[in-house]
Amino acid sequence: MSDETTFLPLGSIVIVKGNTKKIMIIARGLATFIEDEAKYFDYGACLYQKG
Repeated sequence: MSDETTFLPLGSIVIVKGNTKKIMIIARGLATFIEDEAKYFDYGACLYQKG
């Protein structure tokens, strides 16, 4: 077993468990401040356009 983390490629289209809308991965390894506390996220995404 490897300790290496594998990220999805940018542009990947996914459906989050428990949801029906498709989203597209547009960023990885995000850091931001929310309520004066640093928060870290594996991915950033947007809704995938249909039509």
